[in-house]
Amino acid sequence: MKSWGIGLLCLGIAVLIGSLFMPTSVPIERIDTLATTGARIGTGVVDQVFNLQRAYNRSLVFESGWFLILGGLVLIAGGAVLERVAAIGAGDAAEGGVADAKPVRSATPDDIAARAAAKAWDDKP
Repeated sequence: MKSWGIGLLCLGIAVLIGSLFMPTSVPIERIDTLATTGARIGTGVVDQVFNLQRAYNRSLVFESGWFLILGGLVLIAGGAVLERVAAIGAGDAAEGGVADAKPVRSATPDDIAARAAAKAWDDKP
């Protein structure tokens, strides 16, 4: 699980950085109007004009990179927790610890009375 998380984290960083190089403008040719005839002609000069759809695509890819990074971090954390739980469980089973422990029973009224009597006996001078 941790390896998938590291892979998603690296992919998210690559997508995030790649989105910063996406263009948000389109080239158009500058148009001029002739003073004598009123005709419109191209001048051969190319300008860059902001394109809202390209800007939206850039922000969408940028946000997708953050979600991939977040997913990678969640998988890394989950993998670390699972490894720790597996290590604790394996250690306890090998040592006869928590896995082999007997359940604790509640004290009965007789047990409470016996403990009170023992304590009273110990408190006598």
